[in-house]
Parts: sequence; C-alpha cells; structure tokens
Amino acid sequence: MNFANRSLTAKLVIIVSLGIALILCGFALFLDRYVSHLSEKSAEQHLQQEVGSVMMMIDNYAKDRQQAVSVVLNVLSEDLGEDFSLQTDKTVQIGDQATPTLKAGNVVLNLNFANLDRLRKTTGRVVTIFARQGDDFVRIATSLTKENGERAVGTFLGKNHPAYARIIGGGEFAGRAKLFGREYAARYKAIKSNDGKVIGVLFAGVDITDGLNSLIEKIRAQKIGETGYYYILDSHPGPTAGTLIVHQVKEKEGTSIADATDSAGNTFIRQMLEKQQGEIRYPRINKEKGETSPRDKLVVFGSIPEWEWLVAGGTYVDEITRDAASIRNFVLLTVPLVLGVVSLLLLFASRRLISKPVGEVMTVFSAIGGGKYDNQIDTTRGDEIGTLMQSLDRMQKDLGVRIESEHQVAN
Repeated sequence: MNFANRSLTAKLVIIVSLGIALILCGFALFLDRYVSHLSEKSAEQHLQQEVGSVMMMIDNYAKDRQQAVSVVLNVLSEDLGEDFSLQTDKTVQIGDQATPTLKAGNVVLNLNFANLDRLRKTTGRVVTIFARQGDDFVRIATSLTKENGERAVGTFLGKNHPAYARIIGGGEFAGRAKLFGREYAARYKAIKSNDGKVIGVLFAGVDITDGLNSLIEKIRAQKIGETGYYYILDSHPGPTAGTLIVHQVKEKEGTSIADATDSAGNTFIRQMLEKQQGEIRYPRINKEKGETSPRDKLVVFGSIPEWEWLVAGGTYVDEITRDAASIRNFVLLTVPLVLGVVSLLLLFASRRLISKPVGEVMTVFSAIGGGKYDNQIDTTRGDEIGTLMQSLDRMQKDLGVRIESEHQVAN
C-alpha cells in the first residue's frame, strides 16, 4: 500500500516518527562534534599542563645544579684574579701535547692542581683550566677524570662542543655537557688577556649522571591517557638535532628521528625543532602495532634552553574523544527505542482522538444517507471533532425537518 492510500493515523505516525528520527540523528551528530571539541580542548589544556609540569621538573633540577656550579666557578675566578697571559713560545709538555703556558699573574697554571683539588674536596664539583691552542682549547689543569680514572689533562674542548661558539666569542656557556662518558651540569667562562683576547677557559661542573638517569626514568614511566607518552629530543642546532634523549622504548634512545614523516609526508619533528614551543597535529600509522590506517595525533612541546632539550608529550585524538563517540553511539542506539515508544503513543492517541471520532462521523453520514435523521451524536466535545459533531447534528435535524415537510406537502 502506497503512502497516499494509508489511513490518516498511519500517515501521522510515519511523518512524526521520521521527523523525530531526523531530529535525534542530527542531535547525536551535533552532540558528537560538540563533546569532541570540548574533549579535545580539555585534553589539550591538560596535556599542556602535564608537559609544563615535566618541563618544570627538569628546569628546576637544571637550575639547582647550575646555581651550585656557578658558585664554584665564581670562587675559582676570584682565586685566580683577572691578570691572565698566554705564552705560546713557552710550552709545558702534558702527555704528548706541548701546551702553551697560561699564567695568572706570575703563577703558571699548567699542571697546577692544588687549588682545583681543594675545590673538588670541599664542594664535590670538578673544575678545569683550558689554554687556547690555535682555534681550540686544551685542558692544562683539571680535577676531571677520564673513564680510566686518570686526569683529563692534555685533552681538548673540541669545536663541536656546545660551549665552543660562545667561548670563542668571549662569552659564557651554561648547560649540560657529556664528558668522558658522564653527564655534567656545566658552566664555561672565557679567560681574556689584558688586551681582550680570548686565551683560555674556566670550567666548573657537577656530575649529574645518576640524578639525570633517575629523572629520565620518571619521565619514561609516565603515560598520557591510554597509549600516550613523553619523549625528549636534542634541540642543539647541528647533526644531533632530533636525536632521542628520552623515549618510552629505551632502545630508541640515541637514534635520530629528525627526518620522521607523518602519513601525509610532512617532517613533523623538524617543524617542532623549528618552532621550539607549541602544539602540532599530524596523521600517523603505527605499523609496529599493525595499524593500516592513519590516526590523528596531538603533541604539545616546549624547550629547555639551558640543556637544549625539546620536551614533548603526545597522544592519539581518538583516545581523547572516545567519550564523545560513546555518547553519540548511545544516542543513536536509543533512537529506535524512542521511535517505538513515540509511535505507539501516537498510534494510541490518534486512534482514540481522531480515528474513532472520524469513524463515528462516517457512521452518522451513512445513516443519514439511508434516511435516518435521529442518530445519537456526542456533541459534548470542545475540540474540532466536537465542532464537526455539532454541525453534523444540526445538519441531520435540518434535513429531518425538511424531509418531513416535503412528505406532508406531498400527502
């Protein structure tokens, strides 16, 4: 049976049910997007706070160690004074290195360990004096030891050292340095001659290897949501930029992911290294977990300038918006139930309020057509059906009177 031939009740139920279904489906989609948006914003703010907390933990640790190192470096500087000179024509043999003679006043600093050892004994910090040799700096006195326990004299700072650029320019450097297999919170200060030339370097550092390992373990163990995690990248400009310092998978640490691309081919790590702070979203397929389709990932990141670290925390967006999807699915699942209840109520109401009264009207019309004009009609209703009944009652009475008059005239 086509729609046009259905009963009025059926038509009403179908039209209203379809309308309600469309409204509920539209509401479910709106709710999905709205809750997803709120979930993303909330998760984004939470992620920013969490990454900020990790950065603050690292920053506080770094500043505390740097402050201790600065005190020792200042003590060493005061002990040596400011009257430095470098004699390149007079050398002191240190191992296989003929090192230029560096003086503080009249005191030769090459192989002069007494003051440095005293500082190490009283403070637990290591100190070093470098003399300039060509375009590099050689250690001529130090309390720093190599892996084999020997003093690290006769070794060079190296042009690739993160402190080199600032020192050669006459400045200072504060940050993290890896020296002979150990991590140090370090501070370097250029030594200048009376005419302003850089002729050496003072160094003070504290071994943070154990403390740093403990800090890294804490960061590595933290999770974000279901599968999210934190990682730290080397952000020092150069070939090491993008190297993993901390990662959930420890075996990946020390490898470079600078050229990693997302599913769209974008080098998102390089974008992060360029921006240094902010957030980024990118599609990613985790092939290691057998994924075949991309999932959007949200990453919040910031930098620790003193250590030239980029701290990042990320998670998949669909994990953030999972609650929104659950709400949407729940609403969609309730649509058939709501439609069923509404349809039954409409069917009951329309039959009682429309179909039954209309049926009574049709019965009266049929009786009137058969010549019966004294039908019992309920005229007590106050709605439109009641008005129709009242009109029908008047019509049958008028017809009855007219027919009776015509019969009397005919007789």
